[in-house]
Amino acid sequence: MTPSNDTLVREFVEAFNTKDADRLAPYLHPDALGCRAGRWRRS
Repeated sequence: MTPSNDTLVREFVEAFNTKDADRLAPYLHPDALGCRAGRWRRS
């Protein structure tokens, strides 16, 4: 069963706020870009 949009967003925000990459990974595309020290790079 697919969670509702509210549940999905709430879980994403909770994972984001932990700053734990392992909890956040299921919500991100593998080709997501990250910015460190002002430079964009593939993660």
